[in-house]
Amino acid sequence: MNIHRPSWRGRFLDRFLALFLLVVTTAGAAEDLVFAVSLIRHGDRAPYAKLEGGVLPDDWPEGIGELTPEGMRQELDLGRRMRQRYVDTLGLLPPRYRPDAVAVLSTSANRTVMSAQCFLAGLYPDGTGPRLDNGAPALPDLRQPVPIMTIPRGVPNLINPEHEDADKVQELIVRYGFVQPAWQRMERDLAGDLRRWGRILGVPVRNLNDFLVPADHVYCRWVHGKPLPKDLRKADLERIIATKMRACAIRFVPKELARHMASGFLRALDADLQAVASGKGKVRCKLYFGHDDSILGLMSALDRPLENNPSYASHIDFELYRDGDAFLVRTFFNGTPVPLTRENRETVSLADFHEFLGPWLVAAEAGGAGVSAH
Repeated sequence: MNIHRPSWRGRFLDRFLALFLLVVTTAGAAEDLVFAVSLIRHGDRAPYAKLEGGVLPDDWPEGIGELTPEGMRQELDLGRRMRQRYVDTLGLLPPRYRPDAVAVLSTSANRTVMSAQCFLAGLYPDGTGPRLDNGAPALPDLRQPVPIMTIPRGVPNLINPEHEDADKVQELIVRYGFVQPAWQRMERDLAGDLRRWGRILGVPVRNLNDFLVPADHVYCRWVHGKPLPKDLRKADLERIIATKMRACAIRFVPKELARHMASGFLRALDADLQAVASGKGKVRCKLYFGHDDSILGLMSALDRPLENNPSYASHIDFELYRDGDAFLVRTFFNGTPVPLTRENRETVSLADFHEFLGPWLVAAEAGGAGVSAH
């Protein structure tokens, strides 16, 4: 029997058509963003704790630990950028607020609640609010209110467990954070400077941890152009700021701290992603407003510990895409992709993301968490 064999031209044409159909089919099945979660740090603030004694005045009109006008603007600008991405570009959120669009949860600190308010003013700005039956604006400037829920102190806090039990986090930091070689090396190398800076500022400084509050005051005054002791030279200021940023981050590198700080958040995140994939999700976007410690613990849990304290209004974003019958997850820190899994992939399947989170989804150690929430 003679069997006809296609010519090389025929085989080439067949393969070209198959490849063309594959490209067309793939192009037609574009990914669709179906859900997003963001953990956002508050904006610029006054020093987070009162400095007892010393030469630095308490001249913060907002009050210790409160959001500054600069912090309000940072969050407003971030909300505007989020609107551009999630409303204008990707179409995840509707142009006008709906209850099924966004859910917002904040810690109970004034600076996080106010940060959420300012962010939402950028996400759903004036002009997008409702009208009365007669067509008049319900609120001046067609303002759109968005509900903000808070976690009261004493209640399990998935954003920042230290609000729940400060002593617990302090215990974990002492046990695991202060014994790290990086912490001990920094403390040893700075021993002379720490004592000298303490004398200049008029506060007792025995170790690196003692210096975090005065360093925060120096940093905040430098950011806002407030007077500082003349004995602090430019080189001192640069080193104090670098020390503060590095030391704050180092504390939350150990996995024991990451587990305590991030397990609750990651369990909630995983549950939400699974619910959306199964068609049971209730909102399109969840926004959490917390602190630097919230960001630090979560990045450490993701195996991407930060080298320095996150800047004000930093954010970690988790995005869930549908691609046909598949679901994909992408993670970003301040807009930069965060590679996950052992293969360091920027896009992972929902199943792989769930497996990656596995060690963090078990119940966290009983208790809350502590130290100061910055």
